[in-house]
Amino acid sequence: SHVGVSSSHHRLLVGLSIFDIISSVSHSTFNAAAPSEDAYDTWNARGNELTRDAQGFLVTFGMYGGLFYNAALSLYYLALVRYGWSEDYIRIKIEPFLHGVPIVVALVYSVALLLGKHFNNNSIGSCAESVYYPLHCDGYNVGETRDGFEIPCGRGLKGSGIDLISNMVLYFVPAAIMAVSLTMIYAAVRQQENKNKKYGVAALRATVSNTISQQDSEHSGGLWASIKKASLRWSSDVSNPRIKKSRSKSRSVMHKAFGYAFAWLLAFGLRSRDCLLYMAHH
Repeated sequence: SHVGVSSSHHRLLVGLSIFDIISSVSHSTFNAAAPSEDAYDTWNARGNELTRDAQGFLVTFGMYGGLFYNAALSLYYLALVRYGWSEDYIRIKIEPFLHGVPIVVALVYSVALLLGKHFNNNSIGSCAESVYYPLHCDGYNVGETRDGFEIPCGRGLKGSGIDLISNMVLYFVPAAIMAVSLTMIYAAVRQQENKNKKYGVAALRATVSNTISQQDSEHSGGLWASIKKASLRWSSDVSNPRIKKSRSKSRSVMHKAFGYAFAWLLAFGLRSRDCLLYMAHH
């Protein structure tokens, strides 16, 4: 766009794109970041504990930053459409929080998982498993290390329950924010549309249409009057640019709401299901 990053909307999109890139790149290591001692169970595992922690940190940082930036974008639309705040007001009063919250939440949560030793290989190339308990740990207690291996079994078990709850909360809070925000936006647009119908030119045309129809019904048959009344009402709605514009705006917001929901489901739907199943199992 010729506006560049001079608008709050575009700056939020840039922030979202940066976190999406971080998440995508960190997932594109082809398992190479996994510790090499797990090579018997993980294809192409060539890394060590440092690369494992680095990949886990970037995966978590990128994913949760992206989730909360999606929520921030929805709140931006809510402020603009539902409350009618100006772009300058949003830029000065609201935008710092829309950037700050996603960055701080993603950074604090990633650091907490790093300190709690919750970045572990999950045997499918992602080093974001909360507890390390691979196949070679069968029969070994937490903290024990099998001969020929260096990483202790059960690494990250302490505090894993809190990690699981935090993961669920941080995962579904942005989804709830997006759902509520887009519902409020659509309701505001519908309310404005109904107000335009009630007090706009359409109301006057509808009154004229009803008057003409009543006069026709007094001088002609009921069938012809009904047909003419319906025709006049349809032509009034079609020819009124305000109704066309309001309907178009309402449909646009509705389509955007469904688009957000569908995009979120494509990106995080399967993981949401896995999180729920994992929580129910444990």
